[in-house]
Amino acid sequence: MRRFILVLALLILTSGCAQKAPDAYYAMFEGTPNLFENKIYHLGTEIGDILENQTGPTGAVRLSLSIHSEHRDKITESTVFYVSSGRLNLATLAAYGPPLAPGQAVLGFDSKMALRWFKVKTALGNSSLAAAARAESLLATFQ
Repeated sequence: MRRFILVLALLILTSGCAQKAPDAYYAMFEGTPNLFENKIYHLGTEIGDILENQTGPTGAVRLSLSIHSEHRDKITESTVFYVSSGRLNLATLAAYGPPLAPGQAVLGFDSKMALRWFKVKTALGNSSLAAAARAESLLATFQ
């Protein structure tokens, strides 16, 4: 009986550690995204999973994302995420961008329309830099 309790306690203590992947990316949202599943998609193909959802003191939301190894090349400095039909989708702001290292923040939008509006607002400037700057400022609210 003691052995069972010890094993059970060990499983409970280590269960939270299993979700924190060292190669996670962070999608940063200004508010709570309306997601119905924990998968990530790009052009209809599943490319990863949402590991964790945290709300910061200012209401910003940080999603910890695990991207399957064969799709990590899609995560660049021009990558953003948006929610459509309750699913998290990957989009790009530019045709090319240098690879983004794990642990970095990526800007998220609560709808495709919000993403389009962001593109319009930043049309004369560099939208990739604007998205990275906004994602970093949201991430800073967690520290």
